Amino acid sequence: MKQLSREEMMSFIFETGRAFRFHMDQFVLSGDMPMDPICSDLTAIQTRATLQVWLRQPLSLNELAKILQVTPSAASALVDKLVEKEVLTREQDPRDRRRVVIKVHKRAEEAMNTVNEQFLKAFRSIADVIPDESLRHWHLAMRSVADVLQQKSAS
Repeated sequence: MKQLSREEMMSFIFETGRAFRFHMDQFVLSGDMPMDPICSDLTAIQTRATLQVWLRQPLSLNELAKILQVTPSAASALVDKLVEKEVLTREQDPRDRRRVVIKVHKRAEEAMNTVNEQFLKAFRSIADVIPDESLRHWHLAMRSVADVLQQKSAS
């Protein structure tokens, strides 16, 4: 096997990631993944906001606005719609009663967990056929990526 340059390796990793995302999208579109009505009725930005809250909850409105790169007033309008749909909740922060935090509604939390389990199932359909030694190398590589991402988010 030809020795690849660093640039060629990075390009291959990026393109493989793109192919993997395409595979996951195809899994969703195939109908094999049961979609909860609570999730299927959301716009792209509503889905993105819900996912970000689910991953990081609880969040303040300003934190969500920063993550979504929208104004606080746009984030507030978005959250209002998602609260109305019983996807998100606004709750008083028990540590600071003046602060309101945004969380995923219990019903939506269950739907998000189901979707996550289905994505994990699709991922396993790929990972299960990868030899153990390659999987160990992949794990080490992803551990390095996770460490770099953590360092970048801390700075």
